[in-house]
Amino acid sequence: MVHWMDSKACFGDERLHAKAVEEQYSTYINRYGPGAVIYWAGYVEGLTGPPEVLLLDAFPPPEQRLQLL
Repeated sequence: MVHWMDSKACFGDERLHAKAVEEQYSTYINRYGPGAVIYWAGYVEGLTGPPEVLLLDAFPPPEQRLQLL
């Protein structure tokens, strides 16, 4: 389950991702739980980080989204 999302208009490499984990994502995880990051220009294959952070390179298609009214 995803409780937050962050959108990055860049390519996710090891340096950028590690910095974001340290400065942003760890705070989000502590406050809200698991989340997702969209790197719009893609990301390095095999990029690792906290298991609570789902890495994406595009917004999920409608059939994979849950919309709350």
